[in-house]
Amino acid sequence: MRAILNKGVPILALFLAGCSSHWGILVLAHGGGEAWNALIHETVTPLEERFPVEVAFGMANPETIQTSLTMLEEQGATRIVVLPLFLSSSSFKGANHYILGFSDEPPPYSMHPLSQVKTEATLLWSPKNLIEDSRVGRILRERAQALSVDPSTESVLILSHGTGNEEENDAWLRAMRQHARLLARDGYREVRVDTLREDWEGPREAAEKRIRSFVEDASALGTAIVIPLRVAGFGPYTDVLEGLDYLSDGKGLAPHPLLTDWLLRTALGCFANCN
Repeated sequence: MRAILNKGVPILALFLAGCSSHWGILVLAHGGGEAWNALIHETVTPLEERFPVEVAFGMANPETIQTSLTMLEEQGATRIVVLPLFLSSSSFKGANHYILGFSDEPPPYSMHPLSQVKTEATLLWSPKNLIEDSRVGRILRERAQALSVDPSTESVLILSHGTGNEEENDAWLRAMRQHARLLARDGYREVRVDTLREDWEGPREAAEKRIRSFVEDASALGTAIVIPLRVAGFGPYTDVLEGLDYLSDGKGLAPHPLLTDWLLRTALGCFANCN
């Protein structure tokens, strides 16, 4: 196995290098119930028209990753790009890097017993952060527009998971504010971003109070619209917002053609570095 950390190559180089019939794509995803997983499969299925594609669910689970890699090799893939379908490429990065052989040092904590995969394929990893991509803003804008009736009376909350680390959480918020600027062009009364920080008790308690206060005030002045910035689904937000008046379709980013396009172009950029 040869592991390559891709640092970014113009997609044009892919065409200059020529095409290969031995490329494959491994998508890493959080995983959830049957309905949640189906949203991810719907997102990646169009890629199968061009390449062998497999999805490994389970938050850095060596068993599902090994199974998916084996299936890709059985389909003839000898060069496989690993695409983490998380908002941040740092999510589960330590465990995934160890499992896939990009690092020989296991992380201090993992949700699963760790082991390294066995594969003859060359593996590539992209460091791109989904949350920073402009396509995300376009998806969020489309979700809001589908719910909007009179933007001048509507306040939009873009709500995401967030992290426990203050510096990383601030980076999430900066990316979210960039997307909020795109939505603001539609004339909403206000567009706010926030992170629930749902896996960290102290920060979450403060975030819940802040989030509920915004939605309550927004609904008193007009209409509150809540757009989840999640890979898929509405997460725990129904419980967090219980008893409040707001509009939401509960849709995360998946499925959407722009998310599929992000996966494809990220894969092509990695493939261009494998000559």
